[in-house]
Amino acid sequence: MIVAVASDGVNVSNHFGHCKYFALFTIEEDAVSHLELMKNPEVHVHGQLPTLLKEHGVEVIITGTIGEHASSLIKQKNMRLYKGFQGAVQDAIDAWIDGALQDEEVSCNHDQHQSECNH
Repeated sequence: MIVAVASDGVNVSNHFGHCKYFALFTIEEDAVSHLELMKNPEVHVHGQLPTLLKEHGVEVIITGTIGEHASSLIKQKNMRLYKGFQGAVQDAIDAWIDGALQDEEVSCNHDQHQSECNH
């Protein structure tokens, strides 16, 4: 199974569409067997990221905030989404492996920070 964590270096990105990288963790037998960093494309096309992650075999996505359109596409592609995480990427993947990660009801609010939201 591949779990993608939206990453800004060692920390989970505050916003899915603006992360610098996706840390793609391959999980086998409740442990990380492989880690690959995938750079977020510099030019965004509406709906591109969920499709790109699905093409890389991702089944689970962990992020900070995320827009409603991207969230909807992720669900349509049968990927699980955990949003609202703050902290280190390693802590996020450890919590997911331990079954302790919770999905928070947060989303990108375009009215509050439109310049920060890009899907």
